[in-house]
Amino acid sequence: MIEHCITQHATEKDMCPVKALAHIVHNVLKHGGNKDSILCDVWHNNNWFSVESKHMIKAVQATCAALKLKKRAIDLDLVGAHSLQAGGAMVLKIHG
Repeated sequence: MIEHCITQHATEKDMCPVKALAHIVHNVLKHGGNKDSILCDVWHNNNWFSVESKHMIKAVQATCAALKLKKRAIDLDLVGAHSLQAGGAMVLKIHG
């Protein structure tokens, strides 16, 4: 089995993923998070909330419904969080 290590380097551009990650970590620690906090936790109304896959699926399906994708033969029950991963990977590939 061949294993690959994928790394991300700072791009020094406006949308630098390393700077974005540093901002998220800083925000988590600023609001009482610790080394056990996960990066998808959200600080809202002075409380921490964990974003789970069911929340992402609900948001993606609601967006697809608002865009009326059912009229384009897209079954909303088959759309999920994997759609974000696949779409994100494709965007990264297209933009090099």
